[in-house]
Amino acid sequence: MLLFLIPVAHAQTLGSTNILEGMLAGTNSVVLSVTPPNATWTATTNDIWLHLSAANQSGKGSTNVVFTFDANPGATRTGVLIIAGQTLTVTQAGSTYVAANPLTTLVSSNSITPLYSPNGVAVDRMGNVYIADTYDHAIKKWSVANSTVTTLAASVDTEGDKSSKKEGSVIHRRVPVSILSSTGEKPWVNRVTYRV
Repeated sequence: MLLFLIPVAHAQTLGSTNILEGMLAGTNSVVLSVTPPNATWTATTNDIWLHLSAANQSGKGSTNVVFTFDANPGATRTGVLIIAGQTLTVTQAGSTYVAANPLTTLVSSNSITPLYSPNGVAVDRMGNVYIADTYDHAIKKWSVANSTVTTLAASVDTEGDKSSKKEGSVIHRRVPVSILSSTGEKPWVNRVTYRV
């Protein structure tokens, strides 16, 4: 009778390799999958703002590894946890970070003044948003005071109405492609002229 010993493959996998955190102190976790089920693992960090409790520094089998992090008083920072030989990168927002929640839609496609391929925006000191609406050949302004959109400037055909032109006519259209804020008061417009 021959007896063969087949080595058991060991595998450790993290549910994520990158985690983003807000600037405040908190707790988070990552799933650790271990094969075989009784395999042991360890977890460490060398970053002073990341912490593992004693119960989360080593163990046996698959688990949810819990870690904590300190509040971030400075710039955005990145730290590393090594869990079962796998790297988990934790990026924490800096103290000047402002969450974008909730997001606000300024102009939707079914609004009274819809946009047709907006290509650039600028914001003035008052919070008004200027939009280069390329396919509508216009510069539009969303007003923070009343949440309305108005057309500030629009291109017209330089040789009359396009629908009345015969084939082969040359139509010049100015197409806004971007808006640059100069001093925050009034934006500068970058235009491209197309011939049709």
